Amino acid sequence: MTNQTRPRPRRAALLLATLALVAAPTLSACGGDDEPTGPGAADVGDDGGTGGDEGGDEGGDEGGDEGGGEPEVPEECIEHFPFAYFEPKLSDVEMLPADWPEPPVEATLCLTSSTANDEQEVLDYITDSAPETTLSAWEEALSSYETARGEDGLGGPTLDGTVDDQVGFRITAEEGEFSIVFVRQ
Repeated sequence: MTNQTRPRPRRAALLLATLALVAAPTLSACGGDDEPTGPGAADVGDDGGTGGDEGGDEGGDEGGDEGGGEPEVPEECIEHFPFAYFEPKLSDVEMLPADWPEPPVEATLCLTSSTANDEQEVLDYITDSAPETTLSAWEEALSSYETARGEDGLGGPTLDGTVDDQVGFRITAEEGEFSIVFVRQ
């Protein structure tokens, strides 16, 4: 008899190992207040380790928390999108049409992302609306676009459509969240 719960700890261990690999370079780059030692330590500069920022905030991320700290996403997003860290901005989504409607259901934008080649851009939201309610509301809100119902690779319902001859989109919904993916065609 096989133990059906056995794979879960393996997935958790894999996730923790992946997080360790991702976090290690970041954490090692966040040195303390100690003087640097080792090869190249003399090349740190002659500003006393202040990084030349005595006069104010030059560069950096606008409104961001430069010390690492807490994620800038709404707290309720963390459960569904645990890797969301920075405040999502619609202005970062280049394929988003100017006339794209606001979500037609109560929703919170949690994450925006794109592929390295900018062929896909994704908007991830959380919502209390049921998946079918979400997709039906989007279908109505996007009546000016060419849309059709479909299924994703796992048999989940989707709303697929085109913005123009260069950009298509797919909206998927599951319990508690929905995603909009824009794809260059």
